[in-house]
Amino acid sequence: MDMAFRMYDSKEYSIKEILDATGMGRATFYRYLSNRKEEK
Repeated sequence: MDMAFRMYDSKEYSIKEILDATGMGRATFYRYLSNRKEEK
């Protein structure tokens, strides 16, 4: 998950690239991203 967030935060990678690199599903990524934004 840390790698996915680092890639997302860098703004250098598309969502597809992040999902392909991490093997994560789109819905899972967005769910974790939503939870992360709520914590801030």
